[in-house]
Amino acid sequence: MDFIMTRPRRQTTRGTCYNASMANPKDVEGTRFARRMFTKFKIDVTKADVRCMHGVVYLRGQVTAYRDSGITDLRAEVEKIARVLRTQPGIRDVSIDVSYRQ
Repeated sequence: MDFIMTRPRRQTTRGTCYNASMANPKDVEGTRFARRMFTKFKIDVTKADVRCMHGVVYLRGQVTAYRDSGITDLRAEVEKIARVLRTQPGIRDVSIDVSYRQ
């Protein structure tokens, strides 16, 4: 059997971002801060996706209040947290797409 040796292709970086797979540290901190705020206000987001991308916090999924929280209007509480998040540096906007479960 004869094997033909070929040179490996040269990898180019043209058209790609440096460290494109790495998350922006500001977005990571924004995600952590958003999760902390929901926990602080006793809102369960374990069935929701909380993520910060390019300065926008996305909340998708299902949110519920903890049993001992005493929250009567869950939607109003989530809107209040969204207002608090918008005041933080590094967070430009908050997108809420959730179903509320009491």
